[in-house]
Amino acid sequence: MLRTLQVVAIFYCLLYPLAAVRAANTHFWLSTQGFPSVSPLPSSSTTVPEFVNFKGQAGGSIYIWGRPEVGQTLENWSLNLRVSDTSVLTFTSSDVYESNVTSVNRWQDVGEPTANSTQIIRNIAGFSPTHMGLGIGSGTQGSDLYYDSVRNGWLLAKVNYSLQTFTAFKSANLFLQIGSRGMSNLNGDSIDVNAVFGHATETALNAANADDGGQRQTSSVFPDGVIKYYDKPDADFDGDTDVDGRDFLIWQRNFGTTTLLNANGNANPGGAAGQDNLVNHVDLAAWQFQYDTTVFPTLVAVPEPNSAVLFGAFCAFWTAYSWSRQRGRGGCQSPLYPLPEENSSDQVGSAYYRRVPYETDNL
Repeated sequence: MLRTLQVVAIFYCLLYPLAAVRAANTHFWLSTQGFPSVSPLPSSSTTVPEFVNFKGQAGGSIYIWGRPEVGQTLENWSLNLRVSDTSVLTFTSSDVYESNVTSVNRWQDVGEPTANSTQIIRNIAGFSPTHMGLGIGSGTQGSDLYYDSVRNGWLLAKVNYSLQTFTAFKSANLFLQIGSRGMSNLNGDSIDVNAVFGHATETALNAANADDGGQRQTSSVFPDGVIKYYDKPDADFDGDTDVDGRDFLIWQRNFGTTTLLNANGNANPGGAAGQDNLVNHVDLAAWQFQYDTTVFPTLVAVPEPNSAVLFGAFCAFWTAYSWSRQRGRGGCQSPLYPLPEENSSDQVGSAYYRRVPYETDNL
């Protein structure tokens, strides 16, 4: 009996490392930046990227990064990208990145679809059906123009989108999926690839066909990114009608503080949806969106007094003036009849102007 247990233990020790390698995953994640990326593979569902957009903005881009299984070269891949709410955006086009530092590209064929529907863009892809592409992996790190050694990731593709007409603040989730064409490593099959989307601890999805137990065109449990669509901001924090470096310094000095004051770096102050009392990344995005632009203030005139008030004021002034002149002729140096004090109800009003943010910022 003891000998049997020893044999089982030996086999377990020999097979466990192989099982651990076999269970390794291929990672794909989204970023707000292209190369070089400022967003490493997110560590959890709470750290996936947020794509900030504002009213007046035409659209933007979503960047897809990948990291093959350790020791493998990803030779073929296809991905879908889905948005949960089409009232926020629609996908328009895609671009797959090639590395041309050598005479051989990453892929023989690329898939750069335009929008397949209002909600999903399908089969963004890179394939080498006769093994004539380099793929991505440890053997291509030194020759790949789009490999980021700091974050150990390869820039794969960019998806462009256009924003819908703004009606109110909205938020939508983004989900990557294995495309209908699957994916495979060099000299391997789709069933050998387990793809993890969005963040490092998400549940893996297998790239095989559905008949073989695969999970193509299936979204992960948690979103891989979030789209936020805000009303028009005001990043002119110092109130001098332009957005420049001085406004950035105000934001920088107050980053992380709690305030409703625009003058303290809050570009979206308030309590309604899409507004807050925080100086954070949204305010930085607002500054970037409006940088080097002129923010025209709204000029609001206080209504002039009506004709009856003006006539009464004129009569009062003329009476006082005439009375003082008569006293003056008699040798008395009496002062003029006192004019109405400032801010009194009798004073003739005049127009004044004040700045009201947001109203006419044509940006």
